[in-house]
Amino acid sequence: MQAQPYGMGNAAPPAYYPPPGTSVPMQTSPVMMQGMAPPSPVTMDRLLQSEGIMMKQLTNECCRCFFCQPNIHWTLHPYAKDGGDMANQDAGVWVQEDASYCGRCWSCCAPGARATTYRTIDGAPDKNAPTSMRSVMTHEKGSTCGQNVIVMITDNGPLRCPCCCYLPYLRTKDGSGNLLGTTKYLCDMCPFVPKFKVEDTNGQDVYYIRPDVCCLGACMKCKCGGPKGKCCTVPFLIRDPRTLSQIEDAEITDLWAGFTNECCTKRNLYGIKFPSAASAEQRATLVGAALLIDVAIFEQQS
Repeated sequence: MQAQPYGMGNAAPPAYYPPPGTSVPMQTSPVMMQGMAPPSPVTMDRLLQSEGIMMKQLTNECCRCFFCQPNIHWTLHPYAKDGGDMANQDAGVWVQEDASYCGRCWSCCAPGARATTYRTIDGAPDKNAPTSMRSVMTHEKGSTCGQNVIVMITDNGPLRCPCCCYLPYLRTKDGSGNLLGTTKYLCDMCPFVPKFKVEDTNGQDVYYIRPDVCCLGACMKCKCGGPKGKCCTVPFLIRDPRTLSQIEDAEITDLWAGFTNECCTKRNLYGIKFPSAASAEQRATLVGAALLIDVAIFEQQS
C-alpha cells in the first residue's frame, strides 16, 4: 500500500510566510516542516537490512496456567542497544503464532515440542488476522521431543531431563514457501548447556549459537552487570561453526522489557544483533533462531 503524505490524503496546507521583520526559528518553521518527507514505514525487508532487530512479545501471559497456554505473538522493531525506549516504538512488523490447543497444552511439560508456525506480516498487529493473510516470512516446525522434559514431580517440584533425540527446530521460509534456512537444537556431551546451529538451504552449517560456558563446558556462564532489572543475563552468542568464536558482537540476548512487562504481563524482549556479513536469508533465519530460543528455553520462565 502506498504511503500517505502528511494530512492522510488531505490537501497540503498553504505555505506560511512571516510578516516583514519577524523571524521564525528554523526548527519550527512551517515551511521547513512542509518540505519534510514522511518517515519510511518499517517493513521486514528494511529490518533485515539493518544491524539488528528487537523482538518484543505482544501476548500477555499473566493468566497462563498448566493447560492454558496461549499462542505467543510478537512485534519487530529496529535494533536498539540494551532495548532502548520500546514503550514509544510503534510496530510495523508483527509475528503471529498458529499452534493447536493440544500442542500448547503440554508446552510447560515439554518446552519446544509443539508443532507451530510463526507468520511474519508487515503492518500493524492484528491478533485476529486470518491465516490466509499474506506472510512475508514463516518459521515452521512439526511435533518433536521437548528440550527439557518433566519426567516426574518430586517434593521439590518438577524434575526435568534434557532430551537428545528428535529435538526442536524451525524452518524459515519466504512468502512463497521457499526454504531460507533452518535452526536446530543440538545435543552433545554437555546437555544442560543449550546450543543451536543455523543451516542454509543446502544443510551446510552457517552459525553456531551458544552462551559462554564454565566448569569445562558443563554450565552456562552468566553475564553480570547488565542494564536495568536484568543484572545477570545469558547472551546466546552467534559463533563461527568451525572455530566456535563469536562473530563480531553478534548475539541474541534476553533483555529487560520493563517492570510491567516482566512482572505483571510476563512479556519477553529479545535483541538480535546480526553479523555484519550475514545475507538477508541468514538474517531471516536468525530471527527464527530467536523464536526457537524463546519457545525452547525462556517461554516457560516468563
